[in-house]
Amino acid sequence: MSFQLTDTVTNKIKKLISNYFSAIPASSKKVLPEILHNKEFVYLFYATPQYLVVSFLSQENRGKVDEFIRKGYEPFPGLIARQNKVQSAFDFNNSKNCSVIGCNITDMFSFAKGKDSTILLQDHVQNINTKDANWSYKIDLAYIIFFGEEIDETNYLDFLQQVVAFSLSRWKLKQ
Repeated sequence: MSFQLTDTVTNKIKKLISNYFSAIPASSKKVLPEILHNKEFVYLFYATPQYLVVSFLSQENRGKVDEFIRKGYEPFPGLIARQNKVQSAFDFNNSKNCSVIGCNITDMFSFAKGKDSTILLQDHVQNINTKDANWSYKIDLAYIIFFGEEIDETNYLDFLQQVVAFSLSRWKLKQ
């Protein structure tokens, strides 16, 4: 797997998401998460050979992510384990359209390094309290795609499209 997060890739992702959200009638947009009503939200895309994170963040939360990056860390420290067999709250393998909403995870990874899975992550708080770090950050909304044998650089957009459609149907059901 040699997934690269290029300008072409990010533009395709933005177009896919924009097409979905712009197709929602104004009268139905009230079901969308709060972050999508905030005109100041920012996208942040992050990828490794194992996964892709498409996130929507408030300016405040983006500032925290930028600080992590300046310090030499990943944008979302503690979110996804880099090694197998470390303590994590969730472990998804071959799981599609999973929802993780409103969780507050402290001193463990949120996700084990999974494969062939898609996740809707919403209002997620990650807390890290060690002798070297005392951080807390929130991911307002994100889609996580774990690559594997089924999901790869040739078809990840199809799976992203499915999890975005899933999230919209889930939010509509909450009405």
